[in-house]
Amino acid sequence: MEKDLDKLIEELVEEKLKGYSYSEIRAELKESGMKPDEISKLIRQVDEKVLAAAISETQPDKAKQWY
Repeated sequence: MEKDLDKLIEELVEEKLKGYSYSEIRAELKESGMKPDEISKLIRQVDEKVLAAAISETQPDKAKQWY
């Protein structure tokens, strides 16, 4: 189950990096039958990874200070 969740998070991170909005991702998850509280947790995890990727791309030397 954990592996499936990690895979889903990575797929959603890729979608976000391709330009999808969080609203579009949220709607996609809702259509798949996921509960609203699960969607919120998942979106937070995706956002953390997207932000980490953005920080490491723009300021690789400062990224080490944060993580």
